Amino acid sequence: MEKEIRNILVTKVAAVKSRDVEKATSAYSEDVICFDVVGPLQFIGVKGVQKRLREWLSTLNEIVDFEVTDVKITASNNTAFSTSLNHINAKTITGDKLDMFWRETICYTRIYDEVKITHSHSSVPFDAESGQASTGLKP
Repeated sequence: MEKEIRNILVTKVAAVKSRDVEKATSAYSEDVICFDVVGPLQFIGVKGVQKRLREWLSTLNEIVDFEVTDVKITASNNTAFSTSLNHINAKTITGDKLDMFWRETICYTRIYDEVKITHSHSSVPFDAESGQASTGLKP
């Protein structure tokens, strides 16, 4: 299962870089639950994840790099999870630079001989005093 998960992550990275939303979400189950770094609190279903990804990509003028690093996978026969630090280096449509890391945990389930993402959770730490996200952190 670990090899399949690594392939899913490699495919996702390449697809995000090329802005291919369908390919980037091809391993998501139809009823996936996704907690993202932005609101709302959750996106339910692959269509919701695709809509969110399209919205995010539409804010980026140029993707310099996108990577999933420090991947750790724990797997059994039919379920698994991975943790990673994800990084985007891009230029926004307003000309600003976006260079940030975030944390991601993904849960996988084998469904009819195919490994699917059934839950994903992305987050950034926050500054307890200001209440603001700490998007400038680097590993």
